[in-house]
Amino acid sequence: MKPKAFAKQYVRCGRKKYDNSTQFYRDYFGSDCALLVRAIREYRHKIGSHKKDEFYLADLLKN
Repeated sequence: MKPKAFAKQYVRCGRKKYDNSTQFYRDYFGSDCALLVRAIREYRHKIGSHKKDEFYLADLLKN
C-alpha cells in the first residue's frame, strides 16, 4: 500500500481524516518541527530504495 493511501485510510487527527493539506500537518505535528523532521527521516530509513531518478524528501533536509 502506498503511504498516501495508507494515510487516507488510517491517519486521523482528532475527528479529522488525513487530507494532505498544510493545515492538517500543522494540527497533527503542532509546533514541534523536530517531530516532523524525525518522521521524514524515519520514512527514508524504513522504505528501502527509490528508483535512481527519484529522491527522498529527507534528501532536502540539512543534517
